[in-house]
Parts: sequence; structure tokens; C-alpha cells
Amino acid sequence: MCHDEAEESMVYSYTKSFNAFAAKLSSDEANKLAARRKFKAETDIIVALFDTGITPESESFKDDGSLGPPPEKWKGTCERSANFSGCNK
Repeated sequence: MCHDEAEESMVYSYTKSFNAFAAKLSSDEANKLAARRKFKAETDIIVALFDTGITPESESFKDDGSLGPPPEKWKGTCERSANFSGCNK
């Protein structure tokens, strides 16, 4: 797998509390990665869900348009609610 293909298959990279990544891999790619001694492969694991109590209606999230759209490789989703629909994605 070349660098560009690896970047394309990566879903998310975790670097704050621990170092890990989530990626979409073929069975062959997953088996090759699992065979390496420094990797521990797991599937279908939910790491955590943090309820911060923050809502998109907060003034802190008001988009005045000065930041522009999210980066092309951003894979998140926009939160919508009854009082908020200003997603710039």
C-alpha cells in the first residue's frame, strides 16, 4: 500500500490520550498489519463517548464565515438541532 492509499483509507488518528488509528482495510491488509509485532489489531471497539453538555446553539460556535469551509480530508459530520442549521460543510 502506498502512502496516498494509506492516507485515503485512514478514518481517524488518535493522538491526545493514546496513539492509535482507525482505518478501512481489506482482509489482506488487516492480516499483514496484525502480523507485525508492534501492532495490536482489534475490531468493532467503541473507545468512548464524551457528553460535554455543549450544544451547537452556543455563541461559542457561531460561524461568522471568517474561517471558511472545513479541510477536504475532514470526515466529521455536522450536528443539527431545532435551533441550529448553520453547518458550513
